[in-house]
Amino acid sequence: MKVLVTSGATREPIDSVRFISNFSTGKTGAAIASFFESNGASVSFLHGEDSFVPEGLKDEREFSSFEDLNEKLKRRLSSSKFDAVIHAAAVSDYAPIETASGKIDSSHGTLTLTLRRNFKIVERLRSYASSGPMIVAFKLTHTDSGAKRKYAISRLLGHPGVDAVVHNDYSDIADGIRAFDIYLKAGSSAHCESRDELASALFKIISKRIEGGIP
Repeated sequence: MKVLVTSGATREPIDSVRFISNFSTGKTGAAIASFFESNGASVSFLHGEDSFVPEGLKDEREFSSFEDLNEKLKRRLSSSKFDAVIHAAAVSDYAPIETASGKIDSSHGTLTLTLRRNFKIVERLRSYASSGPMIVAFKLTHTDSGAKRKYAISRLLGHPGVDAVVHNDYSDIADGIRAFDIYLKAGSSAHCESRDELASALFKIISKRIEGGIP
């Protein structure tokens, strides 16, 4: 089994010393990569700057911004054949239209930052690939509404370039809960109470896909 795992946060530069990012530590993606490699898979691990990286990985590379991650994924997927891509990275939805040259002076009373919307990398992964890997997307929501969670999951899962969605909600994370739900296009789902359970469940799902048991 050969898999590519992305993990951690992108950083969108504002000037030479400041950037926009998010709270992702990369621990979930790292746990997945570590589990897969320890169970005999060949893992390529792309991780954000200062995100968690497990020891012992043979192939790990760092990315910085949205553009940097996108280019690295293009190169990897077009040049190598993967059975699956587990896209756990927390990718910025927006990036500054312009990056200031040098450090912005701190004497300004107010500053206006204009952002542009980034496209969804996960929706392009299959088009980047030289083969047809299974694409596992991640969806973080922040709502108590079950209907809104369901809509967000079904919208992502409905994209033709996505085969499975791993969902969790920020409300659970804030409460110290690390639970995940996996949804497959075929209609089945799995609930996981920890990162380790998630890694094990994904390993089984991808193994079954390789064996031809999942459409």
